[in-house]
Amino acid sequence: MNARTEMDDMKHVRGGVALTLFSVLILAACPGDDDAAPEQVVDQRARDSALAESGIRGANVVGRALDVSDSAAARQALMDSLSREP
Repeated sequence: MNARTEMDDMKHVRGGVALTLFSVLILAACPGDDDAAPEQVVDQRARDSALAESGIRGANVVGRALDVSDSAAARQALMDSLSREP
């Protein structure tokens, strides 16, 4: 293998790891257990937000996952409000 092929392989591996991490974060952001206390949700959101703003490599993915979660929640709230109108 030459150096260029090895670099391409590493890019694919890093891309796969990032995609896997992003997928896990999206699934973790999905509402699951309705029995979760609101305090737990706020605490988890605060931890995720702090992680997203940290300087840890790859933490920006957490921030993007939070943005996607917020966008989906806003879209769902809009759809709910539209369905209630006569």
